[in-house]
Amino acid sequence: MQDLRISIIGSGYVGIATALTFSSLGYPTVCVDKVQQKIDEISKGIPPVFEEGMGPLLSEMVSTGTLSATTDLLKAIEATRITFVCVGTPSREDGGADLFQMETAARELGSALAVKDAFHSVMIKSTVPPGSTLGIIRKIIEKYSGKRAGEDFGLGVSPEFLRTGSALRDSMSPDRLIFGIVDSETEKILRRLYEDINCPKLYTDVTTAEMIKYCSNAFLATKISFANEFSNLCEVLGVDVDDVFEGVGLDRRISADFFQAGIGFGGSCFTKDINSLITLARSGQSDLKILEAVLDVNEKQYSRVIEILDEYGPVDGKTVTVLGLAFKGGTDDVRETRSLPVIEKLLERGARIKAYDPKATEKFMKYEIPGEISYVTSAQEALKDSHAVLLLTGWEEFRDLPEEVFLRLMARPLIIDGRRMFSRDHFREAVYRVIGSPKGFGKNSD
Repeated sequence: MQDLRISIIGSGYVGIATALTFSSLGYPTVCVDKVQQKIDEISKGIPPVFEEGMGPLLSEMVSTGTLSATTDLLKAIEATRITFVCVGTPSREDGGADLFQMETAARELGSALAVKDAFHSVMIKSTVPPGSTLGIIRKIIEKYSGKRAGEDFGLGVSPEFLRTGSALRDSMSPDRLIFGIVDSETEKILRRLYEDINCPKLYTDVTTAEMIKYCSNAFLATKISFANEFSNLCEVLGVDVDDVFEGVGLDRRISADFFQAGIGFGGSCFTKDINSLITLARSGQSDLKILEAVLDVNEKQYSRVIEILDEYGPVDGKTVTVLGLAFKGGTDDVRETRSLPVIEKLLERGARIKAYDPKATEKFMKYEIPGEISYVTSAQEALKDSHAVLLLTGWEEFRDLPEEVFLRLMARPLIIDGRRMFSRDHFREAVYRVIGSPKGFGKNSD
């Protein structure tokens, strides 16, 4: 395997998970990033993002010399046979994908390929709008390299389907692999690289591979917003939404996966990718009305916890505890977190906020929210003297809190669960309300 060396451009979630996957399979892998601090940390075995299990594996791969890191792209390209591009593609103000980082990477890749004699393959792993790889990306690489894609260098797309918080596990044990490729040489390399990973592998054209990624994310987000629409109706009708979807999910055509009622989805992917699809469709005089509704439902869903809180009186002058600042449990990622608009609305109404998250506090504090907000270092400290607690992130640490802790520490034991963390019999004395269930769901929720 020593003859098949890999370079990874970008060291965020996708880049580091991809690098660890290949290096753990025995392929010498080098991470390339412009940020020297990231390179220094990776070289010391410190992952650039938090995820359970990532640190020990990175330390092992670095110590064995299978994984390294550099800011020198030219040197990395010269020493490797295939490059996976894993840079960010955030949203522009108009909702379309911002390909600045991708175009920069393409220019630098082209310049590096211009001085390399051997055939080199380039795989785009970043999420880019359908048509981008064979369009602007190929044109830039060809311009700066003076070479032709499919003849002088390889080109293709290998979209990622990684969940933040379990990116490493998803990368090492994927449920499927999609490859959109231009040339047979790159296909040979990919078949060898992934020969020890047992899952369905689909080889298709490049634009189809790009669209598969967007369609997958759009459908998953749709299931979440669909679940939230029904969760709100279930509350009105006196039904528990989990009971409903347990029955619905038994249908093999539907499946219960991703029927996650709560305060809506966050993170760097769903909102960004759906906006990109909508913008792309409009540019072709087409509409994606279902996806527009998905975003509309999600944008409003966070307010449900505030509406429930309002049932127990005004929040002005009251202390409200927020447990969870990351957009989901298992990560320190706060991009598009639903905790942000909840906290902003409560502060506008005069509430005092005490906030705690096991991993994401430092990143969340960069939002610099105006108002009286206290960041604390434990859930117990956050609960002390609180008039209500909002559970906004699904950390297992919160699930382990017994009722006695809430009763002992809170000024008023009112728990509003935005992530459906607890069973209906967890609370017997405290007031427990949960999105997607009517009043009376808990023993003392009336």
